[in-house]
Amino acid sequence: MLLIAIGLIGTAAITSQILLVREIINLFAGNELFYGLTIFLWLGLYAAGSGLFGRLAHKLKEKFNAFIALQFAIATLLPAEIFISRSIKNLFGIPLGATADLNTTLIIIFILLAPITMVLGFQFSLASTLLSEIFKKDSSQISRVYIAEAVGAILGGIVLTYLFLFFLNAFQIAAILGGLIALSLILLNKNSSRKFGNTLLVISAIILLTSPLLDYQSSQLGWRGYNLIESADSPYGRISILEDQGEYNFFENGSLFFSTADKVGNEEVAHLAMLLHPNPKKILLIGGGVSGITDEFLKYNPKRFDYVELDYKVIELAKKFKSFNPKINTHTIDGIEFINRTENRYDLIVVNLPDPATAQINRFYTQEFFKGCKKRLEKKGMLCITLNTSHSYIGKELKSLNQSINKTFSSVFKHSVVIPGNSNYFFGSESWINDNRWTLRRRWRVRNIKTDFFRSDTLRYLLWPNKIKYVSESLEFDDATPVNTNLRPISYYLELLVWSSHFYPPLKRIFYALMQIQFVPFISLLIVFLAGLKFASIKIRKLALPSVVTLLGFTGMGVQLILIYAFQSLYGYVYQTIGLFTALFMGGLTLGSFLTYKLSGRTRDPLRALKMTIFIFLLILIAIYIYLNKFPLPLASLLISLPIGAAFPLAVKIHEEHKPEIGALAGILYGSDLLGGALAAIITTIFFIPIFGVVQTFMIAILFGIVSLIMSFS
Repeated sequence: MLLIAIGLIGTAAITSQILLVREIINLFAGNELFYGLTIFLWLGLYAAGSGLFGRLAHKLKEKFNAFIALQFAIATLLPAEIFISRSIKNLFGIPLGATADLNTTLIIIFILLAPITMVLGFQFSLASTLLSEIFKKDSSQISRVYIAEAVGAILGGIVLTYLFLFFLNAFQIAAILGGLIALSLILLNKNSSRKFGNTLLVISAIILLTSPLLDYQSSQLGWRGYNLIESADSPYGRISILEDQGEYNFFENGSLFFSTADKVGNEEVAHLAMLLHPNPKKILLIGGGVSGITDEFLKYNPKRFDYVELDYKVIELAKKFKSFNPKINTHTIDGIEFINRTENRYDLIVVNLPDPATAQINRFYTQEFFKGCKKRLEKKGMLCITLNTSHSYIGKELKSLNQSINKTFSSVFKHSVVIPGNSNYFFGSESWINDNRWTLRRRWRVRNIKTDFFRSDTLRYLLWPNKIKYVSESLEFDDATPVNTNLRPISYYLELLVWSSHFYPPLKRIFYALMQIQFVPFISLLIVFLAGLKFASIKIRKLALPSVVTLLGFTGMGVQLILIYAFQSLYGYVYQTIGLFTALFMGGLTLGSFLTYKLSGRTRDPLRALKMTIFIFLLILIAIYIYLNKFPLPLASLLISLPIGAAFPLAVKIHEEHKPEIGALAGILYGSDLLGGALAAIITTIFFIPIFGVVQTFMIAILFGIVSLIMSFS
């Protein structure tokens, strides 16, 4: 039963990570930087809990009671931190809609993550020490804890990804986790464990019964001063609906997704797009349909109108406040997946999504997506996308973003035009696009569409020659302008520049400096740094194994991110499949560790076995790199994690001579593994992939694999 309780540490870790990361992204309307920082701090604090507190594990007299108390703490901390996360902006005096400075943001994330992550990290070291005292006092108990925790993480991740997130709110999920931990403590059948277990079971039951109230009250605190009428979690984020004078504002992950009050914007997008096509009858709208924009398209009485929305929850909630015209064919599916699957062809495809502030949204602004849309267009068909702009002045960062998208767009379509309005409207077609303002005004009068705001004079303003000229000149690109692709998603990085110029100007200088880094000089400097690390490990031998484990952790996390990006580029985004990647990665770690643990008695030379394991890991990396477009990518996730999992118990066995205390030994090596993953989470996402692209990032991962092999010879 103790191993089951230990396994629940892994379940608690994956559950807490998913729930708290979602809350933080929702709190800060997070972009890729916030996501990277959150994962970095999560893994870094987890590593600190394991590495720093692990040194204390062997000194505790009542290790079992400490383990029970910490299990109780994990189960009660999670719902408390979820509640606090939704009101913490109020505690810091940050007005709704305002962006906190970077220091305050980091402090808030630290406050929300530190308690539970450091406890979880300490539990790994403590559990290893506890098992060594109960069974045999050697380092093999660390492997048992590693395996048990990984199994718990796999099971928790699968259930959470494929079931709970679809039907339960965050407090209900936390209560169920608390109940499972309570039952495991009761089944340990010790006086102290039964006492803690019974108490925790009562607390979890109370949280479960009051979860709707807790969810509502905490959400109200987050939107204090506003009329929040509905709030719900979906697998893709948190949706909040605010009502103001009969109009509804839909927020997803803290950002305004769309508003039914934006009639001016809805009319401008719909009617401008419809006017540029001579006779649009078959229309596809991707995103933002429940704002009311669909009503504008329906005024043209199209023969076919398909509307695609990824999040089924958006449609489900919207139906509570507005009716859907039966002429609309609604599809709750990823837009890219729909484009790849459908056999229909359209006169007009309109992408009505936010700017590419994240890697997820960036996929709808890539060369590959534009090419996919072109295949689904009729002979005179047209694609329309939108991008934020300024009415009077386009700054350097905004100009760079628009230039990149303009070049990407122009590389796909024979004819393209940009019309400035509330946004920059990009139109692309294989046929000539007539954007003459007099022609469009005549077309508008002939069609005789009734609107509230869009008028003939609107066209005159939008298509004013000096305005068109200014925007056209601002968006001119050259050979140095990067094209946005799935394998080099530069536009979300450029969006970070736009964002940082508004909110964190000092970061802007760092991002610009990173953009200037060339691949070959960077690799040269990286080799020099890693050579220095190798030299230091020769001088201080006890640094060698932690360095190897850190490098393997970095490489494993980095390649996992690369595989997810590559999968998205080939198949489109499927939420459950991304969850499968995590489960397979954890499964590989578990299987690799289990095999090494079982064969440990036959392994006479663990150092030689470690070298062979890393060599196999390197061969797998090279094979996946060569056949990246053909390799079954979920299988690749499993294969890369197998040798990493196998290497951990071997490293523990070898490093035992430097650190015989089980708790400290477990803390140092497990902390090193997590530290490597933490660094990869932020560096790969914010730097390597957008600047160098997927292919060159994979080359960097192979370099780290080579260095980890060299380091093992210290």
